[in-house]
Amino acid sequence: MTSFNNDVVSLLRKQIDLLTRSEIHLLFSYNKSQSIILNDNIGDDDLEILDSLASRFGRTSELLSKQVIRTIFQLLEEYPKAVIDQVYRAEQLDLITSAEDILLMRKLRNQIVHEYTEEEWLELYQEILNIIPRLLSSINRTKVCIKARFEINA
Repeated sequence: MTSFNNDVVSLLRKQIDLLTRSEIHLLFSYNKSQSIILNDNIGDDDLEILDSLASRFGRTSELLSKQVIRTIFQLLEEYPKAVIDQVYRAEQLDLITSAEDILLMRKLRNQIVHEYTEEEWLELYQEILNIIPRLLSSINRTKVCIKARFEINA
């Protein structure tokens, strides 16, 4: 293995470690949010839990789509330029469960960073809650592929 490949493998290991820790934190917030009823009477304590969930969702989805998948492409010596090309190629390589899901996650992540009305936030929280299981599934698929293709424990 070349020095470049060793460096990229080392980077991928670090990213997988970050992704795993982020996944654990996301699961913690996801589990806490399961009992929250999303309506106009939502309290500040529940909003705090949901804000944490949204932040952790954004971080975790970005780690997967912008870091881990890009690094895998470096190891494969493939360099799709556009994000849409990256996610569809990742789906073809069986690195993720669905390109459409990853694109939706990116859209939701972008919505998180902009201010919206309380009603829009409630809708956004619901969408995040709905897609988290698919994010976790893609993370698992990515880890399985990394272990199989690169013999890296993920």
